[in-house]
Amino acid sequence: MKNLRKTKTMIRKVSKKMTDETEIRKIDRNNANEFFDRGVDGDYNYLEFLYHFLNTPFVKFIYHQVWYLFFLILFSYVILCDFNKINQANENSSMGLGISIPEIILIIWVFAFILEEIYKFLINDMKKYFIKKIFVGDLWQGFNTGAILLYIIAFILRLIDNEQCFKAARIILALDIILWFFKALKAYTFLRQLGPKFYMIREMLLQLAYFMLIILVFMFAFGVSSTALMFQNLELNIGLVKNVFLPGYFMIGGEYYTLDEIMSASSGECSEAEVYEKCPDEIGAAITLALYVIYLLFLNILLVNLLIAIFDNTYDKVEQEANEIWKFQRFELVSEYYNKPFLPAPFLLFNIFFSMAKFFFKMVAKILSKNKKEFDGLKFLLKNRLFRFLAKKWNYSMIYELDDLEEKYINVLEKNLTNELLRLREKNKKEKFEARIDENYEKLDILTSKFEEFIDRGNIMLNQSVQSIDKKMEKLLR
Repeated sequence: MKNLRKTKTMIRKVSKKMTDETEIRKIDRNNANEFFDRGVDGDYNYLEFLYHFLNTPFVKFIYHQVWYLFFLILFSYVILCDFNKINQANENSSMGLGISIPEIILIIWVFAFILEEIYKFLINDMKKYFIKKIFVGDLWQGFNTGAILLYIIAFILRLIDNEQCFKAARIILALDIILWFFKALKAYTFLRQLGPKFYMIREMLLQLAYFMLIILVFMFAFGVSSTALMFQNLELNIGLVKNVFLPGYFMIGGEYYTLDEIMSASSGECSEAEVYEKCPDEIGAAITLALYVIYLLFLNILLVNLLIAIFDNTYDKVEQEANEIWKFQRFELVSEYYNKPFLPAPFLLFNIFFSMAKFFFKMVAKILSKNKKEFDGLKFLLKNRLFRFLAKKWNYSMIYELDDLEEKYINVLEKNLTNELLRLREKNKKEKFEARIDENYEKLDILTSKFEEFIDRGNIMLNQSVQSIDKKMEKLLR
């Protein structure tokens, strides 16, 4: 009895769902319109589906990174093999243009990156925050901005017909490609194992920047003191700066290239200077040797180990919050590629042309919608299906004119949908009420069955006890 009621309730619920689905399909079929709906019974636009698939952040991330890899290969080829002065390029690769074809492609590619940054700035609602990210706070945006600015400087110097400017442009491009390679590291942030490591490197660099303030004091104190002890009245030039700064700096990594010459000078055996321009003073070299020991004690033993301890503390802190950091990085990466243009650089120029066409279409449509009486000669655009499709596609409201029949049809459609919505709400209320009643009936059935079982057990136990008492009474009477 109990199982029968359960099956009845299940059949009732399934039949209600099926009737609801069939009714909704009937309304869709009756109210279908080719202008407002894509189609009925599988008549879909698969090119549009393909566009949405290629426009997803994950897919865009893949092919954007592939094209960025090609950009790095092209940049490396130009700076290594095909970077010549203007009008001196190889005729086979320049085709008489003064600049080689690969370099022209590279210029167009970087120009597309510049347009992409402008596009990101224009679509960003928080423009002040975006400008702040360029200069402070965002390491990846700093790499991107620095790489573009260096390339612009090198390109301007490249156009000047001067040997020194050409060398300066080549040097700047050789340094600029480092930033372009560093920018590619952002692609690794989608990995859980590598994303937090970049945040860790950033925090360690900040700690190192503060720590270098302490190390610089020790380095210049040792450099100035030791140079003054060994030499007298030196000329102010770049060699003096090297002699003051470099020995103390290379000692951090364990490179003591001045030690042999200082030891030979302190013992009076210096005959020919190799590192310095002349032999150091004997007494000053002996005192400098003592400073060497003290400097190594503080720098290599105390300060370097203190820096390692700071890095270890930073590593532990970041590792504890690695999962949260990676989720923020993942969100930032998805948001970036969600807002990125559909086409990667250098094909971004086509995307910009398409956006300009959309903007022009919007302006023309607004003029036509506001001045319908004045533009009777162009009224056919308002009736044109392609125009109306683009209006729906790009979500520009109030840019086409509806016929009386279409307006009447829309009112009927809205009325039917409103009535259907109200009917479904009432139906859901009744279903919930009926479901509660069914649940209460099931609970009541369970309680009655348990109560009946309890009464049956009680009657059985009572009969057994009465029979046992009767038997005992019979025995006593005998």
